Amino acid sequence: MNRFRKWLYKPKRTDPQLLAQFYYADEELNQVAMELDGLDGRRDPQRCTLLVNQFRSCQDNVLNIINQIMEECIPDERANRDFCVKFPEEIRHDNLAGQLWFGAECLAAGSIIMNREIESMAMRPLAKDLTRSLEELRNLTREQALRDLHGYTQRIRDALRHFDSLFAEFELCYVSAMVPVKSPKEYYTQQEVIVLFCETVERALKLGYLTQDMIDDYEPALMFTIPRLAIVCGLVVYSEGPLNLERKAEDMSELFRPFRTLLKKIRTINSDMFNHSLDQMVEAFNSPVRSGLLEDCVHCQESSSSSDVAAKTHDEQVEDPPEWVPDDACSSCVSCKAPFTVIRRKHHCRSCGKIFCSRCSSHSAPLPRYGQMKPVRVCTHCYMFHVTPFYSDRTGI
Repeated sequence: MNRFRKWLYKPKRTDPQLLAQFYYADEELNQVAMELDGLDGRRDPQRCTLLVNQFRSCQDNVLNIINQIMEECIPDERANRDFCVKFPEEIRHDNLAGQLWFGAECLAAGSIIMNREIESMAMRPLAKDLTRSLEELRNLTREQALRDLHGYTQRIRDALRHFDSLFAEFELCYVSAMVPVKSPKEYYTQQEVIVLFCETVERALKLGYLTQDMIDDYEPALMFTIPRLAIVCGLVVYSEGPLNLERKAEDMSELFRPFRTLLKKIRTINSDMFNHSLDQMVEAFNSPVRSGLLEDCVHCQESSSSSDVAAKTHDEQVEDPPEWVPDDACSSCVSCKAPFTVIRRKHHCRSCGKIFCSRCSSHSAPLPRYGQMKPVRVCTHCYMFHVTPFYSDRTGI
């Protein structure tokens, strides 16, 4: 009887209704699952890998259609997913739902995720409930696709709500077990630090510490100036803000974490500088030149000051440029450590001879000491400390 009804009422593959799309997506998933169950992966590992990838793709497709059905059927009754804002950027992608389904099935079958036995044991009951709920929903939706493509029964609506609630709960538990997820308190603290940076820039523009042109042109000096101004403003001007020294110790430790994270995201000139503690950074505010030195930079190790270099240039005493680091001796950018690829090419700084990616050597400047009177490519460090007037002399070092 079921076969007859399936033959008689089966929707057309070209039908645009969501229930029809679900029917064929779910049918394809079942076919791949059946073939995968009957395959000996040890005898044909290549076919097994292909089927597993196809199975994951089918799961993504089924969940995508179910999500569209929920948006159409219970749009105002969806489970709250505000917690997703706490997920790292690399986690929030289109295939996350399929990965969660696959993870739930693995946990329900008794496996352990990423060698996390305690977390796996704690999530296993929820994973079993989720897989049972999804299986029930799939059965109900398939039956509905063979009856009426234009409506949803109350039973399907209840099943959708139940599944959505379980899936949201499992998503938070699973992702929290795999990667560090900020607590709401940490998230709000980070927002406070962001506001502090914005208020600092606005205040600095009003007082003339910065100009709009410097911001529009991504002036390299801002990478030091803005964080230091934010620290000073947070301690002195906005005393009730996130850097309030009367905060409890645990609150301050949480504050330092988002503060350090924000600093790392800023386009740094010396990436190691922003890993320092708050006290070290405040100290660096009083000695800005020293904080920019690099131990392996030939110019930073020079004993002569920039005034001496300028005098030699004026007397037309041209020096030999530094030797370039061989291409095959460097596989990643000296500054940001990004590996070189076909797309990310190698570029030599004409000032120090080291190899950088295009982003870390995007500046141009003349190098009179080497006889280069026209602007040539230089790295950000050299542009900031050795060929521009921001730190014109090093006599205090």
